Amino acid sequence: MARLILGKSTVITGTVNGITIYKMRGEFYIRAKSSLSGKRVKTSPAFQQTMLHADILARASRIASFIYKQVQATVGNQISFRDLTSEAIRLIKAGTGDDETKEMLSKIYLN
Repeated sequence: MARLILGKSTVITGTVNGITIYKMRGEFYIRAKSSLSGKRVKTSPAFQQTMLHADILARASRIASFIYKQVQATVGNQISFRDLTSEAIRLIKAGTGDDETKEMLSKIYLN
């Protein structure tokens, strides 16, 4: 991605002729339009592993959010959300169910 350096001209964001201009954190960037779409990633067999990992992350995030809110209410900022999510991912990949993962993390961080 290239940063777009401009004088005093007005910048229009969007895609024209395969070139996309967008604003991020106050800076304008330019890049070639991607051939990927959300629909293709979600339905193509080529992205099956991507969607599997996205599902695991979504499940782990929901569990971590539940535990994190309880930890914040009881002991304050003792652990990061990222650490909880990582632990939940590890447990899910080991084959534990969502309820069991939530219970295990509750025992670790709330007792």
